[in-house]
Amino acid sequence: MFTTLVALFALAGPPVATEAQLRKSLEVIATDAHEGRMTLSPGIMKTSQYFADGFQKLGLKPGGDDGTYFHHFEITAGQRPTANNFLTIKGNDGKSMMLNLDTDFRPLAGSAMRLTSGDLVYVGFGLAEDDWNDYLDTDVADKVVIALRGVPEGRRNASNSVKARVAKEKGAAAILFVGPSAPGRSDLPTYSRLQGITASMDMVAGGVSEKYFKTLTGMSFAEARSAKKPASKALPFSARMVFETEVNAGKDRNVIGILPGNDPVLKDEYIIIGGHHDHLGYADTGSRTGVDALHPGADDNGSGAVGVLALAQHFAKTKGNRRTIIFQLYSAEEVGLRGSDAWCRDNPEILAKTSAMLNMDMIGTVRRNNVYGYGTSSSAQWEEVGKQLKVDGLNVVWRPNTRGDSDQASFVRRNVPVIFWHTGLTNTYHSEADTIDTINFAGMVKVLEAVAQTARIIDSFNSKMTFNPSVERGNRPEDRQVPPPLLKAA
Repeated sequence: MFTTLVALFALAGPPVATEAQLRKSLEVIATDAHEGRMTLSPGIMKTSQYFADGFQKLGLKPGGDDGTYFHHFEITAGQRPTANNFLTIKGNDGKSMMLNLDTDFRPLAGSAMRLTSGDLVYVGFGLAEDDWNDYLDTDVADKVVIALRGVPEGRRNASNSVKARVAKEKGAAAILFVGPSAPGRSDLPTYSRLQGITASMDMVAGGVSEKYFKTLTGMSFAEARSAKKPASKALPFSARMVFETEVNAGKDRNVIGILPGNDPVLKDEYIIIGGHHDHLGYADTGSRTGVDALHPGADDNGSGAVGVLALAQHFAKTKGNRRTIIFQLYSAEEVGLRGSDAWCRDNPEILAKTSAMLNMDMIGTVRRNNVYGYGTSSSAQWEEVGKQLKVDGLNVVWRPNTRGDSDQASFVRRNVPVIFWHTGLTNTYHSEADTIDTINFAGMVKVLEAVAQTARIIDSFNSKMTFNPSVERGNRPEDRQVPPPLLKAA
């Protein structure tokens, strides 16, 4: 018989978090400075350092490699430039400009890798459609064409790859895309396949900063983008270039902090509270809109990540936990649960002593006072947890299936009981519109209270939770339905 000890730790304590506390953290990681937190990017490294610093301030023990808060793992994500890139532009007056990689220019993913040179020809938006042909009466054979990213206002989008193919068919030697595709977007294309070109077309392609546009064309960038008809002209410049990219391989990192337990025996068992802190960058992967703007990821999963930090702060203050609690922030979730899977792979001895894993992913958009708790079939003891858990103004909707689309799946595969806390998909999911102003902070506070209560109830059990081998794994069709637009907080 599974017994419980309803301890003071399970019943009382200060509020888990405040709305102001959560907002303050989210305003750090879901803003431009963290660049959308793409795997292996400077932005995700900055984000992981933010959480490591937070764990250190709380006095949590480092749970990573070599006495740090970082658990490192090897990964590949997208493309990166090699040291063999250069772009020089020479005017007919003999003066040359040598552009700087990643500041002034960038090779496109999929670009052919060879020395290329030619006279420059401006081709407007680089379209060749029946009612908008930028190549009409323009000879671009063996030339380097300069094209604006994006399309004229009101027209259907055309990708960089589509424009590069048109230039190739017209005989161009290379194509250079200039400036952002729309105001407020990234000046240079990212190294993602989405903003690159198809490698099989064997075309040389790169991006150039907007700041060179007027020098090259004699027009302002704004004037060119507002053009009402096709435009093209030969330019008094030539270009010489080599573009080269390679697979972006490196070490990413999870953030791990440990709050030791107080019971002489149960301190050797674990409760894991986690959530991923990475996102999509500038639509580098997984974007539903394909818009090359910053994807802030306020809900996905800034909400769960700052929730982990808030719970760490709460439990570090209450200090009543009998079992050891491990707080975890995973990277590379958006490219296949790679961070959580790596941690599980490297720590089988901890998993063998883990009572349960509680994962928070997208907990910031509570609607109709509902939060979903997926994974109740992973242990018979979740029924007892459900009986005890109560948060005023919050309906916990329990679901038996564990789902396979967030980090709890890495733990289910290792026979660890899980609950995946989730407030549902939204119309802003995986888009540039997943911003802080969509977050229901009052609802988040309630969800965190539910997660904290769950951890306390688990900790009150005198025995380790048992995994159910007949667990219902994976997703159901209704799990990924995007609901109507967000309602105001209830």
